Amino acid sequence: MARPKSVILSKDEKKSIVAELKTKIKAAKDNSKQLAGIRKEADKALAAANKAHIAALKENDKAVAAAAKEVASLEAQLNALTAPVAA
Repeated sequence: MARPKSVILSKDEKKSIVAELKTKIKAAKDNSKQLAGIRKEADKALAAANKAHIAALKENDKAVAAAAKEVASLEAQLNALTAPVAA
């Protein structure tokens, strides 16, 4: 394996590279923060949607229970009218 070629940088070149790397690091950190913020907003939206979904399911369950109660009442009325009368 060959050794990598040594690179000797002048003071100005080193300063320029360091500044460029710092800029890239700052940009990468900003991007990371932005992506984390997007994730946080998505989590909030999901939580709100789940809450709304659960509320809708509860309302639906109440409506189903009321409808079942009405069906039972109507069937009871029908049975009372159609039951044979014992003499």
